[in-house]
Amino acid sequence: TGAGKPVFPGPTTVSVVELTTGYRWGALPGGLTSYSRTQDDSNNFNQRVAISYITGSHALKVGTQTLQGHYDFYGMQDVAQLNYSLRAGVPVSLTQFAGPFQSRTRLSGVSLFAQDQWTFNRLTLNLGARFDQFSGRTLAQDIPAGPYRTAFHVDETQGLPDFKDITPRVGIAYDVFGNSRTAIKAAFGRYLMGQGGGLSQQGFAPSVAIVSSVNRNWSDANGNFVADCTLSNLQANGECGVVNNLLFGQPFSTQSLSNDARAGWGNREYNYQWNLQLQQELRPGLGLAGGFFHTQWGNMSVTRNTLVKPADFTEYCVTTPTDTRLAQFSNQRVCGLYDRNIPGGVQNLIELADKAGHGTPEESFNGFEIGMNARWGNGKLLNGGVSVGRETVDWCYANGHPELTPQNFPANYPRNADYCHVTSSWWNGVGSQAKVQLIYPLPYGVVVSGSYKNMPGVEQTATVNYTNAQIAPALGRNLS
Repeated sequence: TGAGKPVFPGPTTVSVVELTTGYRWGALPGGLTSYSRTQDDSNNFNQRVAISYITGSHALKVGTQTLQGHYDFYGMQDVAQLNYSLRAGVPVSLTQFAGPFQSRTRLSGVSLFAQDQWTFNRLTLNLGARFDQFSGRTLAQDIPAGPYRTAFHVDETQGLPDFKDITPRVGIAYDVFGNSRTAIKAAFGRYLMGQGGGLSQQGFAPSVAIVSSVNRNWSDANGNFVADCTLSNLQANGECGVVNNLLFGQPFSTQSLSNDARAGWGNREYNYQWNLQLQQELRPGLGLAGGFFHTQWGNMSVTRNTLVKPADFTEYCVTTPTDTRLAQFSNQRVCGLYDRNIPGGVQNLIELADKAGHGTPEESFNGFEIGMNARWGNGKLLNGGVSVGRETVDWCYANGHPELTPQNFPANYPRNADYCHVTSSWWNGVGSQAKVQLIYPLPYGVVVSGSYKNMPGVEQTATVNYTNAQIAPALGRNLS
């Protein structure tokens, strides 16, 4: 602050990070997702029409839903486009960005659905099907020059993405004894993952499908904490080394989508859910219900660096710190970490893991729930229950394949059998909780209510950074 007034980052303020602590000051980091998006404009418009035909035991409903949307952003307008990195207070490197960035996306979608409910004596069937088509395109644009690159033009691109899907829904309810007190229910459905402008914008739109940033070494010889070099010169000069990618700012994408990952029938990411439930009325106003629930995700993607193969990497191990807070993971040897033998480029291809033949990833959830609901008197209510669930993820197909990065794969995760299949405990899993609620009316129109919920707390994690000096003995060489 100056004279008691706050000082805000300005157009020339550089973001600085201390690598040993992660502490950052000056300004937020740059990049496509930084605060410097100054003119974002996004919106969508939906229309829905449905027609129903209902008789005593039969209810039919058909309809359509349409979508039009746009997602435009203009990033890194009038900002420094420069980040500094220090280690123990000493400048070591800097990052340059190829802004300003612009992307203009247009989205459209149409859905057709039909559902039918039939009641036969004690059995009720709910049958449904839905067709969905979702597509996106990016508009032609003239991108202005930035401080480190020239202006360029991009043409319109269609099919980012172009998905078509048919999804079924089935539900069954059966009155076991015909007295409306005991019911068995089951349901199955396939549900598509939501889509927006992200797939069209995040590195695949031609206007941002460029080498958007580069790193270079920086030796602050005069100690003034300013990079004294010509940053527009990508070769070594002054206090700056050569950039790590000479294609900086050029219309060249380091990632692309396979045909299956961007278009086609049944290729959109989805999950299917099924459940089985039992409901029992114990007495008028008192009911008990329990059930099992399952969710499974499908069409999960994997990112493959097409410029390398497993033989281009060397595996190494590290030893975890000795710390009682790490419990059984204290002072343990962890292998399945890889370093590239020779530094090189990256050309990522995003594919559907199972359709590309790499393997079948798993991400699923299983849960049990039992609950009670009681109503009595004049508006008195007591309900509650217990839910337990656990999530399972499996990336074992990527073991021994450091060129593959599965979807949702944690950064720097060891690729070995101890880490690739992870299942949470039942009680500490996603969705596990115990809850109870009471509503009790008092005289004069006063109502007292209260609730209690017990659920897993915030996950506790531990992070350690290893230096080249610590890893080199196990690797047999310096990190590349």
